[in-house]
Amino acid sequence: MGDESFMDVKRETVDGYAYESGNGQIVFDTHSSDDEHLRAPATHTEQPLYRCRKYLRDLIPKEWLDKRGKILIDRTVTTTGEVVAVQIAFIPG
Repeated sequence: MGDESFMDVKRETVDGYAYESGNGQIVFDTHSSDDEHLRAPATHTEQPLYRCRKYLRDLIPKEWLDKRGKILIDRTVTTTGEVVAVQIAFIPG
């Protein structure tokens, strides 16, 4: 066994559609498009007015910013070429 204090795994699940929003960011949203999102009624009165989307930038740990390292991107692809899973890892160094 290795150093078990290193093994603090946390997983966040975001359910929705992935698309590029009008501001050029990759977003995960319960709405299927940016147009549908913008036409939807606000879900509450404070900003942001919607709780239906997360930007990819919000899912990447802030601890990775301004650090040098390697980004590993694993894609699981079916025999027909469809990408069904993507895993992103950062190795400092």
